[in-house]
Amino acid sequence: MPEKVAYIWEIVTDKNYTGKGIANHLIKYITEKYQDFTIYSCIDLTNIASLKLHEKNGFHTLYEFEKRHDDGSISYHNMMVREGK
Repeated sequence: MPEKVAYIWEIVTDKNYTGKGIANHLIKYITEKYQDFTIYSCIDLTNIASLKLHEKNGFHTLYEFEKRHDDGSISYHNMMVREGK
């Protein structure tokens, strides 16, 4: 396990502001501020824009998993990681 670890819980952009680069600026801020940290982020596999955003900013897939919900539904996720310098 890396010595310095950070987690991105969620990045949410209001629908009125999508496509304006806000999420990209947030990811860049986080990766620059925590450049010595290994950063993990869990993304729903249906969120293609977020997956591409993370890849664009140096994240790669660590593993994929499924989550079973109380209502019987299943969602699929991608745990992504960006290693610190």
